[in-house]
Amino acid sequence: MDDVDEWIAEEWRLENNPACDPTLTNSSEMVNYENLTLPDCSFTSTQYPDYIKYILKINATKPNPGGTQQLRAYNHLYYVSCEYDNQNRSMASFVPIVNRNDNDTGMENEIAIYFATFKSTTTFTYEH
Repeated sequence: MDDVDEWIAEEWRLENNPACDPTLTNSSEMVNYENLTLPDCSFTSTQYPDYIKYILKINATKPNPGGTQQLRAYNHLYYVSCEYDNQNRSMASFVPIVNRNDNDTGMENEIAIYFATFKSTTTFTYEH
């Protein structure tokens, strides 16, 4: 994320829980969520017969300082879906909540590209 230096971890906090703050790394332009306790950090969770699904809502926003109308540095809104099944397999997806709008630079329909990497480091045990 090219504007990581404009933010602090608390602005990217999940579910208003300090245990759900990411680490922001300016040198690599990364926002990293690690060792999350998903029930505590998830927006929603749903238990299915063979798997559980958690939705994380990332809602990092700032008011527009000085009336620049440039949304790029001021809103990062995403859903992250994480699914874990009874075979200790995981799957995740990353979806923007809103698209970038026109800004006052004259660059209409500008497209933002972000990459997300998901790593599962937790073993889940299901008891029947």
